[in-house]
Amino acid sequence: MPETPETMDRAHIVLSKKEHFGSLYLCDRGCFHLQVGRMNLALSPDEYMELVDLVDKSAANFELMQEIRRDEAAG
Repeated sequence: MPETPETMDRAHIVLSKKEHFGSLYLCDRGCFHLQVGRMNLALSPDEYMELVDLVDKSAANFELMQEIRRDEAAG
């Protein structure tokens, strides 16, 4: 279940965060900011949705790859 977004200040809404890893927030100009460590990636809404699609597909492929490796290791 999604968490309720929290407001950092009037100009930023935190959409997601993971302690000791990073956060994703929406700024008052409508840009998404993905912060991981010292990296800050600013994305337009369209770019953000492309990133979501990219990560979603890569996660599914990674899970499939892990399953194949487990099956091969089991013989």
